[in-house]
Amino acid sequence: MLVIRWLSLRVECLKMLKEGGETSAKRVAMVGMFPPPTSGAAKNNQILLEELGSDGVIVTKLATSGEGLAHKRGLHYHAQRLLTNVGVLSRILKLKRSLNSFYIVPDAGLGMLYSAIHIFFGRGKADKVFIHHRSFKYIDNVSPFMRLIVRLTRGRAIHVFLSESMGSKFEAVYGDVAKRVVSNAHYVLPNISPARDR
Repeated sequence: MLVIRWLSLRVECLKMLKEGGETSAKRVAMVGMFPPPTSGAAKNNQILLEELGSDGVIVTKLATSGEGLAHKRGLHYHAQRLLTNVGVLSRILKLKRSLNSFYIVPDAGLGMLYSAIHIFFGRGKADKVFIHHRSFKYIDNVSPFMRLIVRLTRGRAIHVFLSESMGSKFEAVYGDVAKRVVSNAHYVLPNISPARDR
């Protein structure tokens, strides 16, 4: 049953990002962290990018990752992250208005300001905007930047949550949004031993 559940989640995630428009070649811009470093979010984004590519989707990868992991972040990291996000913004501005989907995993910390800027300029480049939430940090602690993101995209974006509960808690803080649920099981179930598939 776990394998069947994983397959259904995979289909849902890929179908979601290929929605919009009737162009023969599906085009998606993905904004978020990608390896290196290999953090959870970066790994999951890479898996999704590769799956989209294998399905014939033309993906524009816009990596916001900084060098190093959380416990090693210092002045150099933040300076490098600033330059990286300026570069991402420059590429977003150059995107043609021919995307099916603009997909972003918002930063959970102060970097969410970068996410808000990318969304502001990227929302008009695609038929649909998908905001994939992978953190409870800004749900448990209200973020003015997430309030801004919701305001900028209300009526235009689909918010993707890891569970129904996560979506409900988000709406309790930021108001009703168009939403879908895609569990992280999509990324981990293939690694589960068959002996556990009962």
